[in-house]
Amino acid sequence: MHDVIALGSLTLDLFFRDDSLTINRDRFALALGGKYVAGEFHDSLGGGGANVIIGTTRAGLQGALWSQVGIGGLSLYIRDQLTQEHIDLGLLEQEADFSNISTILLSAKGERTIITHRSHDLRLDVTPERLAALKECRLFFLGNMPEIPLEERERLVGVVHEAGHAVALNFGVKDCRRGLSALSSIFSKATLVFLNRYELGDVLGVKPTELLPNEINYHRALYLNDSAVTIITDGEFGSYAHTKSDIFYQPALRLEKVIDTTGAGDAFTSGYIAAHLYGRTIPECLERGARNAQSVISYVGAQKGLLTKEALSLR
Repeated sequence: MHDVIALGSLTLDLFFRDDSLTINRDRFALALGGKYVAGEFHDSLGGGGANVIIGTTRAGLQGALWSQVGIGGLSLYIRDQLTQEHIDLGLLEQEADFSNISTILLSAKGERTIITHRSHDLRLDVTPERLAALKECRLFFLGNMPEIPLEERERLVGVVHEAGHAVALNFGVKDCRRGLSALSSIFSKATLVFLNRYELGDVLGVKPTELLPNEINYHRALYLNDSAVTIITDGEFGSYAHTKSDIFYQPALRLEKVIDTTGAGDAFTSGYIAAHLYGRTIPECLERGARNAQSVISYVGAQKGLLTKEALSLR
């Protein structure tokens, strides 16, 4: 039985940083026909599914990734990296012509612009073996996969919910802009719902600047079950957890210098999930999430800084 099964994206991320990559008005300004040489280059696995499952596995939990990967070339490297992280590859879908690559341009302050190529849209092959694994896992993490019909994703969440296990949801902008009427049914089956301030605003149809997560409890507004928790992240302003009756706050942990913000949200999510599965309190889960995010933005890439079980004090 797996502690965590993550269904989400898997990419190979290529990072470039150099002073020659000029910035004008918060945008990279590169000349048409120009040729640039980056003095700093890094590569890393990425994608929300991969980031979260590697984060929870580093924290000592047993995990499997359900995503798509090619067969040869770079896909062999990707599979090797997952194996080194002790990820179960049995749920991966293999397609000969599949590729998913992101080029990430980094500013001196760690901000980034991402250009992604995927050879075709994601599709799910829902086999009896994958359904059986979902019924037995302790927690199912459903990442941002707007290409997959919401009804199909809700069916998978329902399988885990009916089996009596935990479900963690992390929707992105496209899904959140569907609004609460489209998402309330799947929210009702969730144990943990992770949203940033802007995503919460999209779900509720409220301007992000008008949200007051430190004063207004949004738990009931999302039609969650009584025992579920809404986790709201707000970047440098910290994070909140809303239960049926309480609001918990965790300040962001500061750094003298941010190297790269890629994967900070996923790191927070994996730290929170790991602490949750180790039976920690909600404030402790928020703190582990913040600690993991702080570590990740100290390095280039979404995974190098992910903390171990010992570093997260989860013994």
